[in-house]
Amino acid sequence: MQESLTRHKQIFTYIYGMELFTKVATPETSFKINYTKNLAFFGSCFADNISAQFASRKFHSLTNPFGTVYNPVSMARQIKAIASGKVFGDDDVFQDTRCDKLWHSFDAHSSLSASSREECIEKLNAGSAQASEFLQKADIAFITLGTAFVYYLKDNGEPVSNCHRQDPSLFERRMIPVEEAAQALESIVADLHRIRADIRISRVTKS
Repeated sequence: MQESLTRHKQIFTYIYGMELFTKVATPETSFKINYTKNLAFFGSCFADNISAQFASRKFHSLTNPFGTVYNPVSMARQIKAIASGKVFGDDDVFQDTRCDKLWHSFDAHSSLSASSREECIEKLNAGSAQASEFLQKADIAFITLGTAFVYYLKDNGEPVSNCHRQDPSLFERRMIPVEEAAQALESIVADLHRIRADIRISRVTKS
């Protein structure tokens, strides 16, 4: 019995003294996030969830003004619309005649859809204006990606952010090459700096 207790004690001492995880020394950054900072989040549901954590702690934040977006091409298109001050109009929306009869935009999430063309356009322009105003004072933008697959409309070759459950035959699904993804990210960075020259940009890839 005594030998068994001694043996267990030895095992416990051995395990207790083990390094069960790898320690990684990370240098302290000179940039600090505090309650004076304005934080913008663009991208996948990872961006939605992380921004929700900041928002719940009363940080000033902007999250996906056109809704969740996963691929860099669609994200670049959205941010370019904000940077250029694009005014959305009739050509940017369509009515779903198959299901809900709502008006949608292929550039935006269904949260910006509406029962009338005018309301849908108004939501798009309001979202863009709000994002532009926030980004002019934003300190850091977080970019999170979820996929390299992009859906394109077959009739005009334009990328879409949301298919809105339309007929699959309307779209072509393509995996973009690394070079095209890199170009999209360069466009995102350039347009964010166009809005505010000294904004910091953090890119996080999350699959």
